[in-house]
Amino acid sequence: MTTKKLAVLVFLGVVLVLLVVLAAVYENTPAAGIHVTNVLFYDESAGENGSIVFNYNLSDPLYWREIVEPPCFKGCRDSLINDSITEYRCKYNVNNCQAGDPDLFYNESEDAYYILFRYKTPSRFKYLVLIKSKDLETWSEVWNVSAETIKSTKQYSDINFVSLEKTAIAEHNGWYYMHIAVDTVSGDEGWRNAYVQSKTLAGLGYKVANLSYWHKTYSQGLNWSSDYQGKFNNILYHDGLWYYLKKIDERKGYTPYSILVSSNASGPWANLSDPARLYCDNFGCSAGPVRAFTILRDANGKYIYWSSYTPGIGDRAWWWWAVSDDLVNWSFVERKGPLGVKGQWRFWDFDIDRKTGNEIAVAQMSIGQRKSDSIVLWTFPK
Repeated sequence: MTTKKLAVLVFLGVVLVLLVVLAAVYENTPAAGIHVTNVLFYDESAGENGSIVFNYNLSDPLYWREIVEPPCFKGCRDSLINDSITEYRCKYNVNNCQAGDPDLFYNESEDAYYILFRYKTPSRFKYLVLIKSKDLETWSEVWNVSAETIKSTKQYSDINFVSLEKTAIAEHNGWYYMHIAVDTVSGDEGWRNAYVQSKTLAGLGYKVANLSYWHKTYSQGLNWSSDYQGKFNNILYHDGLWYYLKKIDERKGYTPYSILVSSNASGPWANLSDPARLYCDNFGCSAGPVRAFTILRDANGKYIYWSSYTPGIGDRAWWWWAVSDDLVNWSFVERKGPLGVKGQWRFWDFDIDRKTGNEIAVAQMSIGQRKSDSIVLWTFPK
């Protein structure tokens, strides 16, 4: 064998080893995460605290389309905003008729996207629904679980299920986890955090339907039985750690940390930092609860905590930002609003379209003064 051929074989062998290593790393990397966004970046030269600059006009319907309609609009549509979104003027005047609090999850093993969300009628939570798509265009239902089904299993658990709000999916070491904000009393004081786990996404539906499979989520400094823990959550992966984002609401007489951290997707969770406190410091928590929230990184490596709040039912959402270099020390940037297109919208999750490389996001859209909330998918070109 010539030296040249031997060198080629050695080179091909090295390339093969690298491909195997990269494949192993890729296979074991959780899908949910804090990623670099091309939608916005932090401009520290703009004013005292800087400003967030948008690369796209987020109010342009060119980038968004409705994928889940409200559950009880009763056919009261009357005009199209564009080819993919319908404006509702509901003569039945139905408040809080929502398909809302969506969580976007990419399942690497299937090359498929999932959205987990809940249906809410004028009373309270009615159904938790998981839908699936291979192309981000056509969506099919995987399962749905009703509030009545969950309540029927109360005798098997000491978790007093009344309702649920935001849910989020994570995958870690071959297990899928669903984190749940659960109400344990009739009212707004009993919100706690729990989770279920399964080897399959279909199995999460089976587990969440039966309270005997629910586990309490333990957070540093909190007594699960007595401490308010918030009714909105999000879970993100970054650099080997999991980050649990929680709602802050000082009106409940308790202020939890808004970012917790763990080496496991199931916890237990340690306090890390509290960017949501910056909102309360600047405007007071009574100016509106912190609702949708996520963390992104801009092209310069700045972490951006992006959140929204709504002063009241019928009002459009405002957005506000904080920035950090390390996820621990945060600086308030600004708030902007009211924003929205013929209503209000709140972003929950960002990801990447694996086929095109375009950035995608899922949001809850309110059309017509919060009468009919739908789920909207956004696509931003590279």
